Amino acid sequence: MTKRNLAMVQIYLADMSNFDQMNEAWDRWVIPGEAPARATVESRLAYPDLGVEITAVASR
Repeated sequence: MTKRNLAMVQIYLADMSNFDQMNEAWDRWVIPGEAPARATVESRLAYPDLGVEITAVASR
């Protein structure tokens, strides 16, 4: 599996004020023109020390 197999990604941020930083990291990480569908929301995360959690769905 590679980034090209990603169909959808959900990003949970502990603090939405980090949205611009997350977008910068995302844009560096994805393959230009091949980014999967994405949703980004603010959420209280399972562990207080985390700033981000990511869920991904991929296909072969």
